[in-house]
Amino acid sequence: MIEARDPYTEGHCERLARYAAMLGDSLSLDSGQLDTLYRGAFLHDVGKIAIPDRVLLKRSRSPHANTR
Repeated sequence: MIEARDPYTEGHCERLARYAAMLGDSLSLDSGQLDTLYRGAFLHDVGKIAIPDRVLLKRSRSPHANTR
């Protein structure tokens, strides 16, 4: 659903989930923990669902980027 709104990130969640599971495996997590980690990786961008397309798909930099 998230990637359907932002084609720029196509495959991102799947890649992240695989990397997370590989990392978990290297940490010797059990299969239940690996499954939780894999599934949880798909939720990391869930906040994008509420962001309007005009903001989510904007390609220019934020005027507040890198300011303190």
